[in-house]
Amino acid sequence: MPTYEQLYNLDHAKLGEAAEAWGRVAQRFTALTHEMSESVERPFRAAGWESSDGASASAGHLLKATGQEVSDASAEAGAIRTALAEAQAGLKKCQEKLHQLANEDAKKEKLHVSDTGEVTDADDSAQGIFDDRTLKVQMFAGLIASVLDEADEVDASATRALRRDLGSDKSNFNSKVAKSLESADADYAAGLLRKGSKMSDADLRELDRILSHHRDDPAFSTAFYNKLGPQQALKLYGDVSMDSDAGDGRKTLIEGLQRNMGMNLATATDPDNKPHLSDSWSAQLRKAGAERIQLDHSVSLDMFQPGKDGVYGYQLLGGLLRYGNYDSHFLTPVAEHVTQLNQKHPDMFELRSIAIDRPDFNPSSDQSGDNDPMTGVMEALGHSPEAAEDYFTGPMHEYSEDGTLKGSLGKIGDKDGYFDFLTHKDPEALPGMNTNRDSSPDGFADSLGHALEAATTGHPYDDADAPPLKHSPEQARLVEQVVDRFAEKDGPGLLNGHDSAPYKTMRDSLGHITSEYMGDFQRTLSAHGDLPSYGARANLDADSARTFLGQVGQDPEAYASISASQRAYTAVQVDQAMNAPTDSAVSADGRVANAVHPGATIAGIMSQARAEAVHDTHTADDKDFNDHVDAVNRAVSKGILIGTGSIPGNVGGNVVGWGVGEIQEQVVDSIKHDTTTDAQHDAGQKYSGGMGAAQDSAQAAVDQAARRGHFSDSTLRDLKNAAADAATDGHTAGAQWEESRHG
Repeated sequence: MPTYEQLYNLDHAKLGEAAEAWGRVAQRFTALTHEMSESVERPFRAAGWESSDGASASAGHLLKATGQEVSDASAEAGAIRTALAEAQAGLKKCQEKLHQLANEDAKKEKLHVSDTGEVTDADDSAQGIFDDRTLKVQMFAGLIASVLDEADEVDASATRALRRDLGSDKSNFNSKVAKSLESADADYAAGLLRKGSKMSDADLRELDRILSHHRDDPAFSTAFYNKLGPQQALKLYGDVSMDSDAGDGRKTLIEGLQRNMGMNLATATDPDNKPHLSDSWSAQLRKAGAERIQLDHSVSLDMFQPGKDGVYGYQLLGGLLRYGNYDSHFLTPVAEHVTQLNQKHPDMFELRSIAIDRPDFNPSSDQSGDNDPMTGVMEALGHSPEAAEDYFTGPMHEYSEDGTLKGSLGKIGDKDGYFDFLTHKDPEALPGMNTNRDSSPDGFADSLGHALEAATTGHPYDDADAPPLKHSPEQARLVEQVVDRFAEKDGPGLLNGHDSAPYKTMRDSLGHITSEYMGDFQRTLSAHGDLPSYGARANLDADSARTFLGQVGQDPEAYASISASQRAYTAVQVDQAMNAPTDSAVSADGRVANAVHPGATIAGIMSQARAEAVHDTHTADDKDFNDHVDAVNRAVSKGILIGTGSIPGNVGGNVVGWGVGEIQEQVVDSIKHDTTTDAQHDAGQKYSGGMGAAQDSAQAAVDQAARRGHFSDSTLRDLKNAAADAATDGHTAGAQWEESRHG
């Protein structure tokens, strides 16, 4: 790897000069090729010389071979020029990044970068309580290290290309040259993967490095998968991923292969990229997905049906799809095909074996159910919002057994859409339950939640920093369906219960969805029609919304997300009630009370839901509820943005002035106070702590809004009293409604 000093001071112009020199050599050989053809070969053929001793034929072969050598020399020289020119461009880009970091970015962060690349803190001012300068130094040093690593890979790519261009034949010029660094790397990477499970750790480490470096490079990704083809790519991944003798070090490398092959597949299948894999390639992949593939490691999915050796291509693809943001043009047909296979052949992907070395199609996870591609498909949709929305809300398409598009599809089974189909399945038939060992639907339900989260919010489920996006009418209608489904008669038992709750692991995602539709939930529970949505309105049923909140709120992370979002959203409404111009004849304290009541009602439902989880179903304890600060931080900023209806460029840049940090601290403190002891619970004081927290929260919102206006002390006191009274009424109504639902 180059040192900081080497890259910083690199004279890459010399590489450019060398590339130009080799370009001139290629031009001379090209001219010589033309001259050889016109001045030697053509006159020779025109002479028509024939001899009985074979001399004429020998001379003709010699001239042809000589012409080919000259042509090969031109191609080789041109390839060397390309390799050097692309190496110069890549290293120049890395050097510019390094100069930017050292000369500009470091100063902005009050850091110093020495001549050898050492990063030190140059800020001698007093540090804030949340300003971790040591961490900042470490993170900046990591940025420099990543640039050096990128430069090292450029150098390695150029080395591989030059070796490919020069070839191994010392007697002849090389005709099989690389057209680019990406082409050379794609050839080399495909060659490494073709070793399959016989790859050494060093080979696997190098393959991971190449795939990681090029994961956003369409030229490489497309060439890599074209060289392998769909079936071979799946088989080779399967051979490596099922290395049952892998220790922890090799397992980490295999996990890297899974991640990097998935990211490259997403890049290669994006039709907006140039180049990209063809529709024919994708069709072949769907065909391979429904066929059994024989792996080097013998696998039988069903020990009770001999002869069914091999695994389905989709089972292998399910592991790769977990990584990458896939374009809908590629992913939605795969998702529809897999779902339809699941509906037609529920036992297609069953694993019935007592073997110790069960197939491990997803080496990055220990959850059961990974032998069923439905789980991997849902995870892919969770990272691919456009495809997720199309899958759940768009028109359905019918696919044949081999993945060929047949036309439109009116129903999947007896259901009108994929969401209804997947949430009305027999719990015993859910992915993860189709195995006689370690059966559990948790992995599938978790991934289904991720897919719904992406579909309804418009951003990948695990992108915590993504700003909220305006909701489309299709997304809003999907939220209506989700709320109604889990508020149906059997809905609560799907999310919570003493015995089993097959969809319980998706509650956190349902909480995140709720936090981004806070305006719709508050408007529904209060009938305050003027509460703003963020984009299209979700027209929820009030009873369904209450039931849904009471069930989802029993999950600690969902509880934290919903509580934080409602607190932030309510703070915006209180500010508007106190500071926005209005011609309303209602008094200020009346407007504040109206602003507080809807959020307090949700807070009451959350308090009772928490009490149920802790004291009734015993699915969580207070510590579980208190430990989700990350979910709070994520939801507060979004709650403010949703409340203001702004169109953010980034979360941090559009919530300035709203005291985000202050609200976050208040929410965390409120969560810690929303608790009861067993004695209080038995005495009927199930949500006394939550009510006090709601009152404090409402009064804090008034204090915060007052800083943006002009209010006397007495007026401020009256407004805070009105807010506390509304919080009491709203919290009581919400908690009692949720409690009454249980009889």
